[in-house]
Amino acid sequence: MVQFIRWTRSRVLFGMLALLLLTSWAAADEPTEETRMLAQVDVTGAIAELGIPIHAHLLDAAGQEYVLTLVSEQALQQRQLSYRIVDAVAALKPDEWYLLAYERRQGARQQAVTIMTVLYDDGKYLLVRATPSQAERLANLGFEIAWLRKRPMILRVSERLRTKAITPLPLIQNLIDQVTQSTLSAYTSRLSGVTPAIIGGASYTITTRHTDSGTPIQKATQYVYEHLQALGLAVRYQNWNNDDYESSGRNVIGELRGTTRPGEIVLITAHLDDMPASGLAPGADDNASGAAGVMVAADVMSAYTFERTVRFVFFTGEEIDFLGSYAYAESVYNANQNIVAVYNLDMIAWDNKGGPDFRLYTRLPSNPGYAGDLALAQLLVQVINTYGLSSSLTPLIISNGYDFSDHASFWGFGYAALWAIEDDDDFNPYYHTKNDKLQYLNMSYFTAVVKASLGSIAHQAVPIEQSGNSYILWTK
Repeated sequence: MVQFIRWTRSRVLFGMLALLLLTSWAAADEPTEETRMLAQVDVTGAIAELGIPIHAHLLDAAGQEYVLTLVSEQALQQRQLSYRIVDAVAALKPDEWYLLAYERRQGARQQAVTIMTVLYDDGKYLLVRATPSQAERLANLGFEIAWLRKRPMILRVSERLRTKAITPLPLIQNLIDQVTQSTLSAYTSRLSGVTPAIIGGASYTITTRHTDSGTPIQKATQYVYEHLQALGLAVRYQNWNNDDYESSGRNVIGELRGTTRPGEIVLITAHLDDMPASGLAPGADDNASGAAGVMVAADVMSAYTFERTVRFVFFTGEEIDFLGSYAYAESVYNANQNIVAVYNLDMIAWDNKGGPDFRLYTRLPSNPGYAGDLALAQLLVQVINTYGLSSSLTPLIISNGYDFSDHASFWGFGYAALWAIEDDDDFNPYYHTKNDKLQYLNMSYFTAVVKASLGSIAHQAVPIEQSGNSYILWTK
């Protein structure tokens, strides 16, 4: 049974307290590079009350919650925190930074310890010093990787969040019914190089979508750009450049402007880039599946009107530390845009054993942004149960702060975001290999995931004909 959330006066006061605590450490003297330490700090309450910059918020294999922070040891002592020093920042070489790695392919952990020094192993995540080339080696071994945030996380509560149960709407049922297996297969086929795509009026076969592949990734982004443009959406590229990784790329953003509340924005996102870094890289599951899902959502929703603005966003640079999504999240934050919800689709088409588990990742409950994530997850569960998808999907809300995809960029700026992904326990053995192909995907599962995601986003955006049936109301 889904538990619904109501904001109380105490929650609003907690949000104000969190902001005060965050500014307290920002106003303090900044540590120098000589005194700054990477430390692991135990968490026993709300993380905003720690009074330190938080660069990662994690749950170890034993269920112990902790944060990683970059501060002086003196600051930790002054706050009387339970901590351990992991490393001295001054010991880093010029091209090194801290990397978190999570094993996806069995045996990768044993290989990793032979090629680099592990600073900390919590039984679930490895924390290492790494260069960009070493990070790529870990990704090729079968790890999910994420560089430690250099900018501390922004901790904030979504203002006056209110929820209520949904009722089935014929209009949204009609939207859901338009999602077909054949269309998803066709889009995934073109993105993964099974069949050519028409790009710029000419036939082109996409053999890789790696961010640094040059022409292939340019063609892939052009393909989705032209697709959104043909639907009549306002479309643009967002170029990004990152000197740390000597990498650059462009995101694609299509916008369906809202009618009565255009300043409230709902995002459905997926990364377009893939692995491996060289050679053939079809990336059917990771992540042509998510990209195809966003394309289908745009197909269907572009024919309707909604109160809120909906953006269909395709990122590059995900496999290189979420570079594209970080650039986008930072830009909307700096522009003070009101992003009310982010649904991130990444690897949604593999289901080979067990039940059709569908994982929905949120932040940990001690994070003030958790309630917003949970509300998004609960909405998706409601859609699955309300629109006859429960026999095709078993949703699992997992509140462990797992942040190895583009949703993490939005968490870092304090936005409510959800990662929708296939079951981790039913691992795709072709992950990050040249054999991640369309032929191995479970198309019925894939289709059900996109139906559920589309239904959730449509409810969130509020179809104009049914303005009284909003599931979540975000107000200033």
